[in-house]
Amino acid sequence: MNHTIFLIKGSRDENYEVFSKRIKTLINDKVIIQHPSVCKLTITEEAPPRLSMIPFNKEKIAAVTVSSEEFDFLSIFSSVQGFSGAYNADAVLPLSYTKERPEGEKTPGIGLLTLFFKKKGQDRRDFLDCWFNSHTPLTLELHPVCNYLRNEIKGLLFGFTVDSLKELFKM
Repeated sequence: MNHTIFLIKGSRDENYEVFSKRIKTLINDKVIIQHPSVCKLTITEEAPPRLSMIPFNKEKIAAVTVSSEEFDFLSIFSSVQGFSGAYNADAVLPLSYTKERPEGEKTPGIGLLTLFFKKKGQDRRDFLDCWFNSHTPLTLELHPVCNYLRNEIKGLLFGFTVDSLKELFKM
């Protein structure tokens, strides 16, 4: 499934609640009303735990995934405070949750965004083979996930390059 992912970063002067409300208002006013079935929002709504084995990033970020090319979503998102890029992606869903909630209602659970980058000198084919055939099965075996969406970035539509993404997420 091809789609576009728009990244919007929260500012330091807005708390998590203000950031979440700002992005949800934008989505409801500009996207959902006109195009209800093509948008998915993943957003940081609260600070990560202070102590964790996972090295969580403390930045507020929203990923708006749009699965339609019928409307110019870039014009909506590129002017939003904190806009950090738009990326064409190919999505695969190795494990999908069972939907037991009304359309538009928040999905229960915690979302985790993990970015993988090729090692220096590693070719794309080897990288994808490792990700798809080693990491994905291991994740599904070890972690209590109920939904696993794997987005392979195919190209930059607007915004940051891969190196800039690493900086955005402090990697």
